Amino acid sequence: MKKSFSFLFAVLLLCFAVKTQAQVSAYTFAQGSGTYVPIVGNLIDSATSNSGATSLDDVLYTAQPIGFSFTMNAGSYTTYSFNTNGQIAFGTGLTGTNYTAISSTITYPACIAAMARDLQGIFGFTATRTLASTTLTGVTSFSGMVVGKIVAGTGIPAGTRVTGFNIGLGEVYISNAATAAGTTTLNCASGELRSVTTGAVGSRVHTLQWSNFKRFSSATLTDNFNFQIKLYETSNIVEVVYGSVLANATAIVPQVGLRGPTNADYNNRSTTTDWTATVAGGVNTATCTINNLVFPPSGLLFSWTPPVINNDVGVTENVAPLKIEVGDPGLNPSAKIKNFGINNQNTPFATVYKITGPVNYQDSAFETLLSGQEKTIVFPSLFVPGAAGTYNVTIYTRLPGDQVALNDTLKTTFTVNPEANYGNDSGYFFANNLATTQPSFPRWGWKDTSGSKNLILNGVLQPGSVNVGGLDDGYFRLNLKNILLEANQDTTNKVLKLNGICYDSIFPGTNGIIGLTQQFGTYSINDFNVDGAQVAKNAILAFWHDANYATLTGRNKQNEL
Repeated sequence: MKKSFSFLFAVLLLCFAVKTQAQVSAYTFAQGSGTYVPIVGNLIDSATSNSGATSLDDVLYTAQPIGFSFTMNAGSYTTYSFNTNGQIAFGTGLTGTNYTAISSTITYPACIAAMARDLQGIFGFTATRTLASTTLTGVTSFSGMVVGKIVAGTGIPAGTRVTGFNIGLGEVYISNAATAAGTTTLNCASGELRSVTTGAVGSRVHTLQWSNFKRFSSATLTDNFNFQIKLYETSNIVEVVYGSVLANATAIVPQVGLRGPTNADYNNRSTTTDWTATVAGGVNTATCTINNLVFPPSGLLFSWTPPVINNDVGVTENVAPLKIEVGDPGLNPSAKIKNFGINNQNTPFATVYKITGPVNYQDSAFETLLSGQEKTIVFPSLFVPGAAGTYNVTIYTRLPGDQVALNDTLKTTFTVNPEANYGNDSGYFFANNLATTQPSFPRWGWKDTSGSKNLILNGVLQPGSVNVGGLDDGYFRLNLKNILLEANQDTTNKVLKLNGICYDSIFPGTNGIIGLTQQFGTYSINDFNVDGAQVAKNAILAFWHDANYATLTGRNKQNEL
């Protein structure tokens, strides 16, 4: 009994180790100091007013390109989402109004919080206005002042912009004269969001930057926050770098750190007194205080390094089947797998492909993978789609000692459609409206033909129509050039081509045949009693049956050709 207990305990420890190494809680934190270097890069957005989304308040930006594949928490990403509230997230789920990136219950695979709080892209400064003057005086803070940006506040006309400033004199010059005198806090809409990817392939760095932000609250606040999030290629290190920070005496408490798929997996920082001596947050709600005395010094750098993963393979894509049909001869399912670890996997390991639905399937394939290599593997046995419906797919790898379980399994679905009548013959494709992957989708049904030209309408031959044989077992002669002229179309070098032969006319028949030549004799366009040997030459058999357009049956019926 003791041996059994020991074995079980060892298994539990192994499982715990695997789980831990797949979490952001296993990342190693470090901090240092340097120089904050603002980027120019790509301007994503900039503030144009002092309120609402145009002041960069609660705005979400999705599908932002990284420029390379970045791995976080066992997921590989080439894009991310972020909001104006100091945070980015991978996958989907982030919202514009998320202020607590780490403790939030919102679902996303992973996120990074540099200063997660309710922020806004404007700069507040105190100034004295003089009636009818374009000079603001008594300005003591210029950290977020930008020439050309909108200035707003009491006594400032709408549309006013900063035209210049003099730090030594404490003056700001504006484009419109003040309409009232007084000393108040004004807003400069100078917030910007920028990104850039730099460096050589294999060691690139993607930087996302918030400039001239403040907490969202009273317009009298004179905060100014500048910070960056950096993503490193290959090493997958996450960095947060702080620029100049100006804050009010009233504290703000943002969340700083990393979060995994749930708020139970976190790696955050906490301080109330000193940003250069933060400690690990003991709970997911831990924060770092910012006020006029406690704030990150310019150049402060926080970094998180993922744990070294020796053995890790996973499934990245279901290649086939994606959509097939009843009656297909069957196919060998296939999938993509990748080695995310640093060790080569030279011993073949199993990958299982399982289908459940109207028809079940399961098979395994064995492969080897070099570190970083991705392969498409094909499973040996055929999957034959014997019944239509939705099928569930589960693909998973079985590598002994795999350290990350999150990417081992991929679940998806595909559909098997009813057998459809489509295909090709002699270089021409054919299909009916039941098919879903054919090159065209012909459908029968009522159609509004107003504005078009009728040959027959309600059993009456229309004027201008050239009919041969009448409305029962007859056909019409239509010249292509005349058709184009009636539609005000160019007739130059316009022909109809079938089987490599060009024609200048068409001959629609009342029995559902469109001929490209007139064929007289025993078998012609107006014949409906035909077999394979009697089909009219050079014709399209649209709906070949015995029809009579001279007869109208039923109430409120219309027949037209």
